[in-house]
Amino acid sequence: MPNPAPKQTAAEQRQDDTLRRNTLEMIGIPLGCPYSACRRHRRCGFVTGADRTPACLVHLSPEARALHDRLLAAARKRATDLHGLITAHVRATVAGDVQALAVSEIVRLAQPRGHWLHASLPFWSNFALSVQARRQDQKKDGGNSNV
Repeated sequence: MPNPAPKQTAAEQRQDDTLRRNTLEMIGIPLGCPYSACRRHRRCGFVTGADRTPACLVHLSPEARALHDRLLAAARKRATDLHGLITAHVRATVAGDVQALAVSEIVRLAQPRGHWLHASLPFWSNFALSVQARRQDQKKDGGNSNV
């Protein structure tokens, strides 16, 4: 007999609900949602069922649902290790990995207001891009720049 899923605390449930809504918002679902409240507020406003899934999920195409599920699974994994998220975000910034950057943003927005991650991710993105630009400039100059 399979083990039942571990029971989530109220805080874990709220964070998971937020990750689900942020994932839908990242792929732009509330803008095309048939519920006017979701379109008006540009946020998913209806969570239904015992598993607390957003109502917008039933309106996704199979391809969009697969993208949603991949992003949500990655966001859940990254939300457990926020310091590892920064490293993954810097690597994704340098590599131009749009999906990994979206996951970082989903997790960042799930954090409460004033959380250190809100200021940290943009800082590290800018830092990674500036280092990358400097390296490209050095390659163009042949390493002979007087900086």
